[in-house]
Amino acid sequence: MLSQLIYTSQAHEDLTPEALQAIASAAARNNARVDVSGLLIYDQGCFLQVMEGEDPVILALFQRLKKDTRHSNMVKLIHEPIAQRRFAKWSMGLAAPKLGVQSEVGIVGLSTWSELLASHALQNLTEDRVRTVLDAFTQGRWHHHVMMPGADSVPHSRSAKDPELFIAGRHLSPEYRALLPASGPLFAYQPIVDFQTRRVSSYEALLRGPAGESPHSVLGAFSGEALHRFDLMSKVSALSIAQQLGTDARLSLNLLPQSLLADANAVDFLVQAAARHGFTPDRIVLEVTEEEAITDPDMFADAVKRVRSAGMRVAIDDFGAGFAGLSLLADFQPDKLKIDRCIVQNVHESGPRQAIVRAIVEFCYCLGIAVVAEGVETVEEFNWLRHAGVNRIQGYLIARPGLCALPAVEWRG
Repeated sequence: MLSQLIYTSQAHEDLTPEALQAIASAAARNNARVDVSGLLIYDQGCFLQVMEGEDPVILALFQRLKKDTRHSNMVKLIHEPIAQRRFAKWSMGLAAPKLGVQSEVGIVGLSTWSELLASHALQNLTEDRVRTVLDAFTQGRWHHHVMMPGADSVPHSRSAKDPELFIAGRHLSPEYRALLPASGPLFAYQPIVDFQTRRVSSYEALLRGPAGESPHSVLGAFSGEALHRFDLMSKVSALSIAQQLGTDARLSLNLLPQSLLADANAVDFLVQAAARHGFTPDRIVLEVTEEEAITDPDMFADAVKRVRSAGMRVAIDDFGAGFAGLSLLADFQPDKLKIDRCIVQNVHESGPRQAIVRAIVEFCYCLGIAVVAEGVETVEEFNWLRHAGVNRIQGYLIARPGLCALPAVEWRG
């Protein structure tokens, strides 16, 4: 299968025209041996490379390039099947317009980007996706110099790979733990850290069974009215445990929208329960998943009105994992939007994920919506997200959920 792969990367040092020519010449010889064609563009220390060839060959070449120490921060933009090659006549074309590069290996050497985009090499790509990506690169869209590890203040935490770094937080006293129902719901608490204020902005209360079972296994034991009654009543346990643990941060509670409407007094019930346990309404954030929000848009709109009228906040959880997407945000603007881990995972090396996150950040900034990235597990993901303007982070890199405990976050630097 013939395929095309496009990626961007950063050069580790500024390159002269001669150095670029040497790189292109060597690449052209290697590509000719494996029947790969393509184009390499260099601008302001950044590369964009287009590779065309048989898919296994392209993938093997990409893996080798990832180990090349002359560049870093490789971001895959496109990898898809193609019917025919766009750059068939070049085993490796080169364009570095601002350097006026010239060579004998099928290289474009032009003085301006407009000349490059109007050149014979690209004139047949007027309605081609590749041309659009090249246009974006020429306008600096992918010239993002990502922070390297250590460039920001990452807290000491319990990471997925290094549990020894975790510093135990506050746990329930033995006396209070003895009062918990032996067969009732428990809650694990995971911090959401705001890197602008260097504080824990909130703790998400995650439902667990008596033996630490997942929320799905606990909720799966109920249906219909009983499900929504349990969903609502279980929040009393979440508030009670949080009060005993002691925190000045907000508390995020996951709730099914229908649970708010199944009982006409549900919102008042939550406000009163929060007050009994020392939480004012503005310290309560009700999280609803994107999928749950679109099951009944009118119902969700009514639930949002009730919650906000009571002084509580609303968050859309797992955004990007459902099907509502931007249509949901067009009609309902939450106080907080949490980007699902399916988008966050490996965002530092995925062009499509990066474009999605930047669009979300821009949209939310314009409308005053706080953005949280959830499921952050690596320093590379963390650094990219912070550089993209995501200030609130949640995930194993910061702390794992603590069962009946508030995991501590100790700052470095």
